Amino acid sequence: MPPSDAPIVVIGAGIVGVCAATWLRRDGHAVTLVDMNAPGEGASFGNAGCLNGSSVVPVAMPGVWKNVPGWLLVPLGPLAIRWSYLPALAPWLWRFIRSATPDQVEAQARALRPLLAPSVETYRELLREAGAEHLVHRAGHLFAYRTRAGFDKNAAAMALRERNGIQIDTLGADDLRQLEPGLSRDFQYGRLVSENGHCENPHAMV
Repeated sequence: MPPSDAPIVVIGAGIVGVCAATWLRRDGHAVTLVDMNAPGEGASFGNAGCLNGSSVVPVAMPGVWKNVPGWLLVPLGPLAIRWSYLPALAPWLWRFIRSATPDQVEAQARALRPLLAPSVETYRELLREAGAEHLVHRAGHLFAYRTRAGFDKNAAAMALRERNGIQIDTLGADDLRQLEPGLSRDFQYGRLVSENGHCENPHAMV
């Protein structure tokens, strides 16, 4: 698309909006960025700052339907809704459950991987120009488990990641302590995804 004198309006000055506006400016477009608050003060301010190319596991995994009733009974759980809204939400919940077949999960993971894999590299180009490279680190993502049952429960999601080219290192208790000496000795098992990065201050990054 050739540059135009008319500005492209980007609504939302969180990390997505600011990055979109920056790439548009780099291509020579005039950009107007609109937000009711200062940049980065919405959801981007309080997020975890994870840059995880390994996040290819859909929320709707096989067997997830078994968790839905329990989630609905916990006000601060991952699925909290007003009971009066349940009839309107029911069609979406049904589609959510139906999307959790093994074939669909595999297809979703394959689609997500090329979108997420270059996350750290894509940010680095913008951070370099902003003099903010020090905000992003690639120390990996550590999953720690107290029990073998917890370790095994996560096996299907980890296998899905591995099938999509994500390297995962399995750690024992001694390995965990060498990697994170301050970690409680209650943790006996671990997995490390070395490719993942994180931002130490998402607000500053925006």
